[in-house]
Amino acid sequence: MDTRPEHYFEASRERLETARRLYEEGRDYVAATYFAGLALESMLRAFYPSEALFDARHDLGRIAQPGFNNVIGERSREPVGAAISEAMVRWRNDIRYYSAPLLNAFVRTINRDHPTWRLSRGAEKNIAKENCRRLLEAAATVINVGVLKWKSFAND
Repeated sequence: MDTRPEHYFEASRERLETARRLYEEGRDYVAATYFAGLALESMLRAFYPSEALFDARHDLGRIAQPGFNNVIGERSREPVGAAISEAMVRWRNDIRYYSAPLLNAFVRTINRDHPTWRLSRGAEKNIAKENCRRLLEAAATVINVGVLKWKSFAND
């Protein structure tokens, strides 16, 4: 069965809701992080041009380039670009295989290797939770813009 743009669009919204629920329940920040990134990726794929070669890698920047970045408009370009950049640091598709300690180690490498995206000192107590919160914000930024642009995109 072919996955069509509207399937990615709906999946994006569903995965974001799942990620938020998991985050708010505080039970599983690994799953919440994975679903937040998947939600963002799904929204980008909803706008991926059908004539473009499908990019099976999960490189959010590359997926955004041929479609989403062309429909978002000048006003949204900066916040969406920043959100995608942050998500590219905070999320990897293989997080679905991480244990909680491995997610903590991953976030510590972000703090060490990416000064721009370093979490605040107060977040040290639960770095996976703070990483997830920031990823959820980034995903919501992209998805909210996508929802606004969807109607005109889907009618073309």
